Amino acid sequence: MRARDLRQPHVRRRLRARTRSAPPGAAAVQVGRLRHPDLRSEPLGLLSPPRRFVFATATVFPGAVRALLVDSGSPEAHGGRVVVFFAGFMVSPWSYRSLFASIVSDQTSIVAPQMYRRGPGPLIGRPSAIQEAEHGVQVVDHVIATRHPDEVWVAGHSRGGQVAWRVAEHVGPDGVIAIDPVDGAGRRPTALAAAAEPATFGSRTLVIGAGVGGKCAPDVVNHRHFAAAAPPGSTHTVIASMGHGDMLDDRPAKAS
Repeated sequence: MRARDLRQPHVRRRLRARTRSAPPGAAAVQVGRLRHPDLRSEPLGLLSPPRRFVFATATVFPGAVRALLVDSGSPEAHGGRVVVFFAGFMVSPWSYRSLFASIVSDQTSIVAPQMYRRGPGPLIGRPSAIQEAEHGVQVVDHVIATRHPDEVWVAGHSRGGQVAWRVAEHVGPDGVIAIDPVDGAGRRPTALAAAAEPATFGSRTLVIGAGVGGKCAPDVVNHRHFAAAAPPGSTHTVIASMGHGDMLDDRPAKAS
């Protein structure tokens, strides 16, 4: 194919729709057409261990701008367990693609909604974490209604951990995972909010804390407060060498 052919829209569309082949022992990766600027259409490369992952987007998703859908391509993926994952403040779901690839299996798929468009609005609190969680409930309800999973978990990183926590208060999921969650309001929170009182949900809960602190997750609103507010029997794990944004593939300094 000649280089100038790639400039033709119909050629680009055809290329984006193809499933990329992989050598034996590696995963084949299909990338759907991602129209949101933060959900770029680009190859993920070859994933390991050997599975076939399908990355695509929902063009219409109640409660969200877009959603990154990640599953194995197996028919069982539409039952099983669905994890609804909320990204950190001003972070694209696409930035967690390596994390998602390590979680997805034939029994576990991920729905990662982009809850708002990046811009000046979020910087001044529109939407707030409370408003984001209200829309997050719509996302979970839509997942339940359309995918009919055996289990629904909610998870999130940074402010997304707080959002997942608030969503859990309304939907009572099968499990909650908060990755270095940050409580409070605003870009530099100083007071507890979601974790100020014991959790009202009884879901299995895992709180993961980053041992390397930073301004994005100040002590006064960090993972320790979520662990203290978690339901009885919850697990709190601190990874001593992990920084707040270490699980991101892109822009690790911008997670908050």
